[in-house]
Amino acid sequence: MNLLTIKKGNKRYDLQIDNVKYCIGNNFEEKYNFESILKEVFLSSKESEYSVNNTGQAQVLINDKEIKIKEVNFYQVNLNYSISADIKLTTHSLIAKYLEILIAQNENIDTINTINLLLESFTNELDNELIYPEFITYTPKQFLKILLPIFLKEEDQANEYDLSYNEIILIQLKMINYIASHQLNKTICLIDIPYLTKEINDYLINMKNCFTIVMLYKTNKNLNIKDVYMFDNLIFDLSDEEQIYNIYIVITLILSLLYTNNRYNVTAYFNYQSQKTTIYNKKKKVHKKKNTEYIGDSTIIYQNPKDVKISGDNTNNLIYIYLESFENTFLDTENGGIKNVNCLPELTELAKQNTNFSNTDQLGGALPFIGTTWTIASMTSQFTGLPLKVEVANDMDQQNRFMPGAKTIGDILNENGYIQELMIGSQKEFAGTDKLFLQHGFDKICDINSLKQEYSFKSNELNQWGLDDYKLFELAKNEITQLAQTGKFNFTMATIDCHMPNGFLCKYCPDTYENRYENIYACQSKLINSFIDWCKSQSWYENTTIVLVGDHPTMAQQYVNDVPSDYQRTTYNCFINSKVTTDQIKNRQFTHMDMYPTTLAAMGFNIEGNKLALGTNLFSELPTIIEKYGQDYINEEVQKSSEYLDKNIYQFN
Repeated sequence: MNLLTIKKGNKRYDLQIDNVKYCIGNNFEEKYNFESILKEVFLSSKESEYSVNNTGQAQVLINDKEIKIKEVNFYQVNLNYSISADIKLTTHSLIAKYLEILIAQNENIDTINTINLLLESFTNELDNELIYPEFITYTPKQFLKILLPIFLKEEDQANEYDLSYNEIILIQLKMINYIASHQLNKTICLIDIPYLTKEINDYLINMKNCFTIVMLYKTNKNLNIKDVYMFDNLIFDLSDEEQIYNIYIVITLILSLLYTNNRYNVTAYFNYQSQKTTIYNKKKKVHKKKNTEYIGDSTIIYQNPKDVKISGDNTNNLIYIYLESFENTFLDTENGGIKNVNCLPELTELAKQNTNFSNTDQLGGALPFIGTTWTIASMTSQFTGLPLKVEVANDMDQQNRFMPGAKTIGDILNENGYIQELMIGSQKEFAGTDKLFLQHGFDKICDINSLKQEYSFKSNELNQWGLDDYKLFELAKNEITQLAQTGKFNFTMATIDCHMPNGFLCKYCPDTYENRYENIYACQSKLINSFIDWCKSQSWYENTTIVLVGDHPTMAQQYVNDVPSDYQRTTYNCFINSKVTTDQIKNRQFTHMDMYPTTLAAMGFNIEGNKLALGTNLFSELPTIIEKYGQDYINEEVQKSSEYLDKNIYQFN
């Protein structure tokens, strides 16, 4: 076992590593700092503008001995590797290094010597009265200049975008493993991938002469716990026995304190686990008032959508866009943000010209709520009107069923004959996204893998998570055009460019704002507005409702450190071409769960009682559940045990 130390200033990470170390956890800021130090040492990539801690020298040590760049080979592996770009054999080309090592093997040297002799003989034959050609002996490295590598044999040749997730990762690993096994220098390999498959893991554990660091977003059943380094609020190495012992002591003390405290007063945590909530209990049905519009009963907290009459004769199509990490904080102060300059000028005007539900008298949005504040949870809450209650945030891909008892927007639109499609630039399997939508009424999902089979992409159109948003919006136009020919449709998509830790800059992003993230926000504003303009030019627009909703406040903490303590961070929303209107859009208290009935109402559906699950139709006069009972109370209740939900809704496995 070796000690690999990565440090800079007051940032220090000690990894007990033999061959491979899996770095998991939700502390994305620490993960970003960790990767940044490695890149600064080996790639001279100093991201000073965005680094949380930029003082001191970046160092990498093995067993407390500082290593030099020449002593270690460093390689990166990720999903965005481009064979077509790497095959150009540039300075940092992985294929070039692989070929260099391959050519230099003893079995190939004889061939090279033979070629050199033949070339020398040939130059002698060219001798005449005017010239004397001199032959320069070729070295293995010089042969790279005349080689045109072909990645696959002729009978198996295919476009790189035809390769599966496993194949594109394993291609890189196999070349790195070959290089590492044929050199004396130790190799450090940094792998940044969304998830770990059995095939990739099996190959990783057998790599030679290589320290492999795998950055993951969640745990995996194939992992050996001793090879795990946790990036969480508490950072620790599960292979470090001394550290584990210390943690054990701390946990023992904490448990003792909890036991002592339990004799006198049960803590809030155990209260939530032990108590049952009554908010889902069925209420006595309220009779509708005669000759008046039925508003609904504000005392009902949970309304089972299966018991609600939902009707509509001339409902609109739907375009629903989840905006990754899109919050109102980046507006200027005049419009409800904290910035001196508005980073979202186009979306500001769009919200003012249409309907923006706000928690203030300016532009605003939904309040953060338990079980709604990360991407899949936000999608779930807007889709079902319920929070996502899971032990591990993004573990839904490990479940067979995704809330099978819930009746969702997708289920309702499916019943009404809508053709439904989801488009995302990332992997559809991540966090169970495919299960949520395909098991609830959707007909098709376009993700990075399926899009690669249909379209060709340039390397600058891809990012760590998948496809850049500007390219995704281009492809969305194609998909919507086809959908519009089939009848009523629901086209749902999710952006990715604002994803932490630093977002993704595309070629259209400006360089006019103070930092990288603000420029990405500004770019998003332009991209989305341009897409809306395109929609307005289409024949189907008049019969289509467009909903824009930020999925959660950003987790890129370094870009919101300047947020005043008394400022409520909320997500952006805008309802375009709604079939209903209301004057009650300002100073509302609501959550993403309210998007469920509100979206259906905007499309022209009539919802009896204006409540679905825990959501309230914001176009109605009915108060939301947190307006009626307070956010703290409802937040506490949804964390409690519910036999009804467990039995009838969640039913994960």
